[in-house]
Amino acid sequence: MLVVFVGLDRAGKSSIKVYLETLNTDLAEKTEMSNGIEVYQKGGLKIEIFPGQRRLRYNERLYEIYFRIARKIVFVVDAADHSRFDEVKRYWDYVMGMIKKYCGGVEIVFVAHKQDLKGAIPAQELYRRLGLDSGGVPVKFVDTTIYDPWSIAGLLKVIHGGDTIRVDDIVETLRRLCDAELAFIYDGHILPLAFSPKKLEGDNIIVYLNDVICSLEKIGQIKAFVGVFEKRKLGTIAVGTNKERIIVGVYGFKTRITEALEYCRQTALRYMNQYRGELW
Repeated sequence: MLVVFVGLDRAGKSSIKVYLETLNTDLAEKTEMSNGIEVYQKGGLKIEIFPGQRRLRYNERLYEIYFRIARKIVFVVDAADHSRFDEVKRYWDYVMGMIKKYCGGVEIVFVAHKQDLKGAIPAQELYRRLGLDSGGVPVKFVDTTIYDPWSIAGLLKVIHGGDTIRVDDIVETLRRLCDAELAFIYDGHILPLAFSPKKLEGDNIIVYLNDVICSLEKIGQIKAFVGVFEKRKLGTIAVGTNKERIIVGVYGFKTRITEALEYCRQTALRYMNQYRGELW
């Protein structure tokens, strides 16, 4: 599946790409403007990132080549830079013209990036405030920041289509089977594609668990892992090959460890057999 990222320079397109590649916010926040197309590829997903400088973003040849074969167009906006909103609107109108000219059956993902900054406006509100019009092309809205891995995971979920086929349902079933506080599925990017939280003591636990998974993956690819903390247990298991792996886990579960890991394995197999082909 080919996805094209567009947006003004300094909107954050490259920072999202670098974060997906490295899961490192320090590297992602130090990106520089590119004079050419940047590429991110993982599994069946390929992202082409158009340069944002004015003299390059209005090069129609780029749209003629890539828009013809794109499945989704991701329009990234620096949601905190109010001074450039008029420029965003002008560029949006141009991109819509290119979509009408070269695309067929495409979907737009409107991304309000840099939500960590003061004054950042949520995607749906920003879309309305700017008076944008998609001309009937379907639009989905996502709020992101590289400092919240779950927001980037949400973007991937929309890109892959996980928001439309209810992958969350099987994760919720896993959580209930294990009597757990949280269940999750990681697919490909080592970012959570789906998760199901019960009421937790603090939202930060989700971010902490993501840090644990990412840290373990830097040591080596997870096969199975169990951690017993002061009051709660974490269990994860991976299913698949080195190139095509699914990581499924539960946190704060009350079933036996062997039972929890088996439920995770069954969930991973069900996801791969029933849903993954539709997403990837």
